[in-house]
Amino acid sequence: MVDALSRQLVSNELWELIEPLLPESNPRPQGGGVAPVDQRAVFIRAGQRLCLADAAAVRSG
Repeated sequence: MVDALSRQLVSNELWELIEPLLPESNPRPQGGGVAPVDQRAVFIRAGQRLCLADAAAVRSG
């Protein structure tokens, strides 16, 4: 489920461009593994981490 904040940070139009570039998560035939997560939320979190890393680099000089 995509929450309202996710939709504000990444518009539907932008998501339509990004989503085909991400790999699909296929269930393992033997079962088990990690449950699939919302790819939009993961994309947003990765972007946040990149921004924080860039900000830290700027502050450290």
